[in-house]
Amino acid sequence: MEYLLFTTITDSGISYEIEFPLHHQTSSADAVSVLTSRILNTISDYVAEIKDLKDGDILQALSMVCAIRSRMINVDPNLTEQIMIDLFNQNYGAVLQAKEKIASRA
Repeated sequence: MEYLLFTTITDSGISYEIEFPLHHQTSSADAVSVLTSRILNTISDYVAEIKDLKDGDILQALSMVCAIRSRMINVDPNLTEQIMIDLFNQNYGAVLQAKEKIASRA
């Protein structure tokens, strides 16, 4: 299985090194990494502008986007639903197992 190593730093200075197992049909790990980074950066930029936005609002919007994208694919909805569930569980498991470090800032 191929993995994507992804590192993120929270606003509180905690760094997570996450090893995401990639789906066997992933065509470009680089594209997945870039798109993930862009989505996270867009969210961070928006959150900086809108002070009353809550984490639950962000999670709700992301789940809505995932649901919409899964229906934009010309595949049986039951299949895409199961893929989304499997991918979420796999990726959430990777996040829970991520190595946590205190990030230093200069």
